[in-house]
Amino acid sequence: MNKRPDEIFRVREMWSPDDIKSLELNFGNFAWNANSTQKNSELDINFPGISHTNEYITNQIGEIDIGTVFNTLYFDGFAEDTSLKPIGKKAINDWIWENVVCKQIKSASLCNFLNKKRKKVKPETFDLIVALSIDYCNKCARLLEKRIGDVTSEDLNDSRIVDLFIHEFNQQKSSVKQCYLKQIFKATSFHRVELIISKRKREEFIHPLVLRYLKYCKDQGTLDSSLSNLSSQLKRVLIWLTSVPLDLNCYSMNDIPVWEINHSHLKGYRKYLQRMVAEETYTLRGASQHMVYVTSFFQYLYETEVISSDITKGISKIVSDPYEYREIPKDEEIKALIKTVMIYSDSPVVESLYYLLMLNMGLRNVEVANLQWQDINLETNILTIDQHQLPIPTSITRLFGKIGIAKKGLVFTQEPSKYKGQIYNNFKLYKRIAGWRYEGGVHLLRHTFITRMAEFLPPMVLKEVARHESDRTTALYVHINESKLSDAVNTLKFL
Repeated sequence: MNKRPDEIFRVREMWSPDDIKSLELNFGNFAWNANSTQKNSELDINFPGISHTNEYITNQIGEIDIGTVFNTLYFDGFAEDTSLKPIGKKAINDWIWENVVCKQIKSASLCNFLNKKRKKVKPETFDLIVALSIDYCNKCARLLEKRIGDVTSEDLNDSRIVDLFIHEFNQQKSSVKQCYLKQIFKATSFHRVELIISKRKREEFIHPLVLRYLKYCKDQGTLDSSLSNLSSQLKRVLIWLTSVPLDLNCYSMNDIPVWEINHSHLKGYRKYLQRMVAEETYTLRGASQHMVYVTSFFQYLYETEVISSDITKGISKIVSDPYEYREIPKDEEIKALIKTVMIYSDSPVVESLYYLLMLNMGLRNVEVANLQWQDINLETNILTIDQHQLPIPTSITRLFGKIGIAKKGLVFTQEPSKYKGQIYNNFKLYKRIAGWRYEGGVHLLRHTFITRMAEFLPPMVLKEVARHESDRTTALYVHINESKLSDAVNTLKFL
């Protein structure tokens, strides 16, 4: 097999059409609690309409039930390792200093500035300031035709650097980043220039027709989290339309008359997205999906007679494969991540439990943040999510006991939205300390869970465990590398 990673098979391609068809028969009443199914089943799983002695299923799963599979994923109890000495989140700044700053930055004035920040700011802030410093040094190095490790304090005072810095400062859209860039320049250069931080007032996005469209989508069953994303996507296109085309820049994103937007505007926006993809500012997949959101909105406006013509007609899609292969962390890397959490988290057991619910049970970040004690039955070891019942692995049951069990209320926080964002930010820090080089945020853990489960379960069972409505969606989460596919092919026996 000589396939590139982006050509690796989807999970459905591992099964014949006849096998898939047989698995899809009358699957609506899949029983989640293995112990509640027929005791004489070899699988301890109920497949309505499918014989329990079906050799195909037996050969694929053997005698392993869902609960057993969950229990064998990754590790049992390493999050309770008493040999680990927690030092808390503040120590992350020391790690960044020793492993990033000291190894990459040689300018004494910049190091002195960062050392002072190390002792004063939160890890997320220190990480941002260090990233801005390294990016600044990299650009200085390119201008001076040096390596970043050779850029000295004297180099940062070079007169050529002033123009570069002013350009970088003015290009920065974030006033927070502008503030830190100004501090970096002041600490490293004797040149004095006037730098005005733009006070951009955050305007609420309340275009009436967008709000009407969002209500329509909600009535059609779109989740609140998806509506928030859709609103952001439409805000992006309206900001562009009121900033770039000269005939529309007299409007704002909240008052632009949609009937003045025409086919040429959308065509120009599509070209802009293609340019952003070429410059690697946007991913091809992201631009493709974004264009779908945009055209769907304007098609809705046409169908509801808000605009008189279908201005999306003739606007071709930005074509991309919806599947994106990802490298999935190995067992030892996952163990290193959880050990990092146990050492650097201010609430090590709580935060380890949070991540393990995603790794060992496939929960989404938003689902864990909003998890309630009423959803958890520790007597039967069943966790209920949106009417789906999942068996709780033994190690996770123990961790629930360690954080203090309650009868009702939220498990992790009284502010789920805020905590979800904090978990996301913490994850970026933890995975760097653990040595991960994998792209993506905390949702990577759910990809990892589904990929691992694909080694044990047939496609339609996997879809139900993943709680997806479509097996096409499940296939996007399965990332089987070439080595494992080769091993699987080599085990096949032909008559």
